[in-house]
Formats: sequence, C-alpha cells, structure tokens
Amino acid sequence: MTEQLWPGSIREINSLPEAEKNAIYRHLLPTWLVDRYDVEHEHPLVGTHNDPQIIFRCPDGSRALEISVKRRASDMDPMLYLNMADTFNGQLLVLLVVVNDPDSPRFNTDIDQDGNRTHFGTVTRNKPAEVAAMKAGLSPGQIRKGLRAFNETL
Repeated sequence: MTEQLWPGSIREINSLPEAEKNAIYRHLLPTWLVDRYDVEHEHPLVGTHNDPQIIFRCPDGSRALEISVKRRASDMDPMLYLNMADTFNGQLLVLLVVVNDPDSPRFNTDIDQDGNRTHFGTVTRNKPAEVAAMKAGLSPGQIRKGLRAFNETL
C-alpha cells in the first residue's frame, strides 16, 4: 500500500489542481473573517451575495502565495492580505501581513498626489496624507486603522 504524502512546500501546493490548492489554502483564513464579516471558508472565491471576496494568487511553479480578502469585490483595500513564500532550502517566509479595518477612514499614503502608487514610499510619497495618517495615530505606511487581529491571524 502506497501512502500519499501531503505537499511539503508552497511550490508543491501550487502545482496541484486549482480546487485542491484552494482547499488547502483556505485553512489559512482566520476565523474572525467568518465571525465578523461572514466570509465563507467553504467557497474560497465566493462570499455572501455571490460577491467575490477571497482571491488566492498561487500560480503553478511559483514558490509564493498571496491571499487577499475583501468584504466586497468593489472595496479598494483588503481586510486581510497575506504574502508568503518558501525558500530553496525548505523554509517558510511570511513576507507581509496586512489587517485593515474596512470601516475606518482611508489615508492615501499608498498613492501620491498625481495618482501614482508610492510602493510604500520607496518611489514617491504623499506627504500630506502621511501627516494626516500620523495625526490619526497610524504608523508609517498604514492606509487604514487595523482590526487589532494580527495575533489572532497568525
């Protein structure tokens, strides 16, 4: 009898058929998404009212995974964004985790005054938005207040 092994890396998961890899990656979604926002775990790409909410970006052959969860498809920002990758020697890297409060005011620190992306302030900046965000208690690079769910998410 041959024992089937679970994939041992993001790259191996990304090589699976779409339905299988989505079924695996949906386990990374924190329970607060269902509890607070009624985001359905069972249907990874469809949420309430058939409005796409969860997007898995995990192309075949890639060592990376991006998960973006929006309350509504029309929302500009995700409530949860997770970017992970695995290394050639089998380590898992959590590259970026963002947990936004979709009901809080938005500060355009990610978009300059000409409408260009700032790339976290590395290409261009929107200093008036940065000052307004700082006065509202946000940290550098934040566009919205967080949901205070980082520990729960990890």
